[in-house]
Amino acid sequence: MRTYEMNLEGGQPKPLGPADFVGVAVAKDGKRILGRNASAETVVFDLATQKLQVIPGVESHETLFKWTEDGRALIVYSSTPWQARIYRLEVGTGRRTLLQTIEAAEKAGSTMPIRLAYAESSRTYAYSTVRILGNFYVVDGLE
Repeated sequence: MRTYEMNLEGGQPKPLGPADFVGVAVAKDGKRILGRNASAETVVFDLATQKLQVIPGVESHETLFKWTEDGRALIVYSSTPWQARIYRLEVGTGRRTLLQTIEAAEKAGSTMPIRLAYAESSRTYAYSTVRILGNFYVVDGLE
């Protein structure tokens, strides 16, 4: 996998950042891109300096969601099939603040981790899960 940039008016895609960098979210200022490297470290690629900054405090199993509106932190979340936690994580220090805990309304048959969408300013979220339900029949007297 690789991250590319492309002019919206046309042209060819150009590689962006180191070969092992996979971008996830662009900061509001358009100058920094959040992503991961091949070592699963959370990094920010600075377009001006062409350098990566490793961000402390993000676990490899957490989902990188987006930049905060003020551009100083990240929104990340961890989830299981039954619960998710949304955090604000300060880029400079790695300090995290729990923003929201979400419990799946229906837990029976849940098989995949919860997927989230989160609006920081209104603290509104939406989530989805995958549930596989079936029927169980008990039959007596078959030979």
